[in-house]
Amino acid sequence: MFNKTNIKKLSKLMNIKDLERVEIVLKKQAKYLKVNSSYLLKSYIVIYSEQEKEFTRKKVYKTKNIYIIKYMEEILKNYHDGFGYLKISKSLDLNHKIKVSKSSIEHFIKSNNIERGK
Repeated sequence: MFNKTNIKKLSKLMNIKDLERVEIVLKKQAKYLKVNSSYLLKSYIVIYSEQEKEFTRKKVYKTKNIYIIKYMEEILKNYHDGFGYLKISKSLDLNHKIKVSKSSIEHFIKSNNIERGK
């Protein structure tokens, strides 16, 4: 009923080693939700893979500053676009009305060994 490669992929993403157990859970949930079980399998694979990507992307950089965590994407984008530490700090102040010092941004970038994009 299921494609074995998709079952293996889902079991790996869910950290379940028993493939039969994964199939049984999928069938029960599909019956409960009244949907096709292969459709449910595909949706689970998409959800778990996106969660894994998000987790690995956020796990890479370390900082304790809550504003840097919240606006990390914008800081990294600006840094890769060629902005300096002071200009990134001022852009956060103008766009989001938050104060993050130049030295905090510099410490975040240097401690995580972030390089400029070309």
